[in-house]
Amino acid sequence: MGEIHVKILCDSFGWEYSDELVHMSIALSPENEQYADGYFRQFNDAKTVLINTTAGNDKREMTQETVEELIELLLKFYPNMHILLNVAPAETHKFSALCELFPENVHILPYSSDVLNFCALVKKCSTVISPDTAVVHIASAFEIPIVGIFNNSVRHAKQWGPQHRKSVVVMSTHQDDLRIVTSEQIFRGFQQLNNNYQIV
Repeated sequence: MGEIHVKILCDSFGWEYSDELVHMSIALSPENEQYADGYFRQFNDAKTVLINTTAGNDKREMTQETVEELIELLLKFYPNMHILLNVAPAETHKFSALCELFPENVHILPYSSDVLNFCALVKKCSTVISPDTAVVHIASAFEIPIVGIFNNSVRHAKQWGPQHRKSVVVMSTHQDDLRIVTSEQIFRGFQQLNNNYQIV
């Protein structure tokens, strides 16, 4: 959407459009930054990967099984990373078992009624793995490396996917269902991103 707005402005005023004109950001208060700093202090500057498990639609979410398999793959190759799970409050009980399985590495992000507190947490992550949701755009605004999971539409992924170069899009083979994307596919996307940008 940011690109579209800039293109409209350029057309309106006769300016030449280029991608460099698009600058997305989210204004955070010192309180938002302090909230995130306080939470991240426990990780002692270790690399953190945020896995967004919620999308508000069952077909656009990773299954609990896929998330567990992905965690196992990530920790097998990167045992010192911390994995943060963003889960809907009503589903915390489903994913808390993963924290018990991997108590040193897996944590559920705290819920805050202030969306900017959440944005501040995303800003401090090393990488974000997320299906096609607002989390992708929040991470894009802070230029956080992203593995985005999208349906089988190049046009849709191009229009709504991550809008910066430090990103990899993993596409479902199904038009509407992201649940069939495997943990291996997502992990390969993460490895590609890490090979390109040495994230962890």
